[in-house]
Amino acid sequence: MSEDDMVVRNIKPVPRDVQRTTKDYTEKSRLEGRVESYYHQPTVADIITPDPSNKLAFLKESERFRTDFASEYKEQKQNQRQEEERIRQIKLERQIDRENKHWEDVLQRQDKEVKSAMTHVTKKNDSGASYDPVTLEYRDTLDGDRLRFYDEGKEFRKEVRKLHLYKNINPNGYNPINGEPLQYSDMPIPDKPHPSQRLEEAQQQGRIKR
Repeated sequence: MSEDDMVVRNIKPVPRDVQRTTKDYTEKSRLEGRVESYYHQPTVADIITPDPSNKLAFLKESERFRTDFASEYKEQKQNQRQEEERIRQIKLERQIDRENKHWEDVLQRQDKEVKSAMTHVTKKNDSGASYDPVTLEYRDTLDGDRLRFYDEGKEFRKEVRKLHLYKNINPNGYNPINGEPLQYSDMPIPDKPHPSQRLEEAQQQGRIKR
């Protein structure tokens, strides 16, 4: 190796004021100084040591922790009392609604009882019964027709029940006393009663239950 190859060529450093005059520095300065919506290239200093105050999650140390414990405790107590008051108010409103509904039902029942009693109030000193207590004849009214239909149905059921008992007690078909065959024809069943036209129309209209 020759001496020329071993010679180190030291480059004299360029001062900063000279560097600022170079084309590269001029171009970077021009790009950094652009305004409006141009993209700004971050500098080396911003990348290595960024400013924490520019971050979205930045929070001051004084605001990071709460130190006023008395105010915090007072706020918790106020929230607790407000919640208890809200629950108490809801219960009170529900109780008031139940009371109002109860008394409305009571008044409705009383009105129904009064109206029901008014329908049976006699006029001109007449009896409120559906029949004449002297002659025992049914009155020519809707209540009289209903009472007649009820009595006829009761008599019909009585005769049918009597015939069934007579047949079930003597299933062999003979009289146990005299030994003669039973005559079921001696116990005729009456015809099934039918409501009057006025009563049937009232039942169809729903004014009277069937």
